[in-house]
Amino acid sequence: MEKIIFNDDNLEKELVNEITVKVRAILINTDNEILVANYGGIFLFPGGTLEKNENIEMTLIRELEEELGIKITIENRVPDLLIEQLIMNYPKRNNKGMTDRLMSTYYYLIPFNGTLGSKIISLTDNEINDNFTVHMYSISEIRNLVLNNETSNPRDKFFAREINAVLEIIESQKLLGKILCKNK
Repeated sequence: MEKIIFNDDNLEKELVNEITVKVRAILINTDNEILVANYGGIFLFPGGTLEKNENIEMTLIRELEEELGIKITIENRVPDLLIEQLIMNYPKRNNKGMTDRLMSTYYYLIPFNGTLGSKIISLTDNEINDNFTVHMYSISEIRNLVLNNETSNPRDKFFAREINAVLEIIESQKLLGKILCKNK
C-alpha cells in the first residue's frame, strides 16, 4: 500500500484533538474516467467516515451503496493508498470552530462500469443540503475542476491537496497499472 503524509505544521499524532478515519473509492472505467463527487463545494472521491463498529471495508461498502446505489465486494483486500493529513486549526463543519486533526483516508482502486445503481440513493441530510452530485471525468478534467474550484468552503484546500495527490499516484502508473489489469 502506498502511503502519503502531509504534516505542514509538524504536529505530533499524539497531540491532535480529533482523529477521523475515512475510506474512499477511486472508481475508474476502461476509458480511465474516474467518478468524482461534489459535496459542499468540494470535489472528492465517493466514500465517507468510519462509523462505530465498522472497519474500512464495511464503511466503503455502506457509503457506496448509500451515495451511489452500487454494491461492491472488497473483503480481505488491502487498500491501495493511505493519505494522512495532520492539520493544525482544521475548520470544523458548519463554522463550529477549529481543531487540530489527524485525517487518515484509505483509498481502494475499483474497476467501474460507469453505471450507477438503480436503487434510490440514500443520502444524509448534509449531503442533500450540500447538493451532493457525482460525475465521471478524465484525470485532466478533475485537475481543472479542482484547480478552478470557486468555493467558500474553508476545508477545500485539504481535500484538493488530497485529490491531487491521488491523481499523481494514478498518473505515475503506481495504481493505474493495477486498474488496467483489473479492467481487462
